[in-house]
Amino acid sequence: MYLLSKPDRYGIKILMLNDSKTSYMMKAVPYLGKTTQRLRNEPLANFFVRELVEPIRDSNRTVVMDNLFTSFSLFRILFDEYNLKAIGTIRKNKKEIPHSFTEKASPSTTKYCFANNQTLLSYAPKRNKIVLTLSSSSINTQIDPETKKPKLILQYNQHKGGTDSFDQAC
Repeated sequence: MYLLSKPDRYGIKILMLNDSKTSYMMKAVPYLGKTTQRLRNEPLANFFVRELVEPIRDSNRTVVMDNLFTSFSLFRILFDEYNLKAIGTIRKNKKEIPHSFTEKASPSTTKYCFANNQTLLSYAPKRNKIVLTLSSSSINTQIDPETKKPKLILQYNQHKGGTDSFDQAC
């Protein structure tokens, strides 16, 4: 696979499920191009996440992912069919995101939207920068008194590095 943004531009892309504390790899799936196992019209990201979380299905755990995988439809599938919660950053161009959540805002501006067991958070850490986070794990609207950040952002930041830590160790 050709990856322009990486130092080694050619390689094998392997998607992994790792424990956030120990970085232990629970499952890995190599990207092999087009597959016939995918459901009709299913986004590729949804297919890979479904494959990766199979070993922890029905465990009521929380899966943390980055914006490449995060979507409203995937979080609904994980919650309804896999008994898993999820949290992740989400891209601003998703059609389900209200326009008011992507507009520039002053620092520490926080907005929440709740629907179908999901929480969408729009947070401005700096002037004119917006971070969008989607969660099906909690409806936590608390702000940390020390950092002045939403607890949802802190939860994501605390648990997001399992796969990155594994990659660095290899």
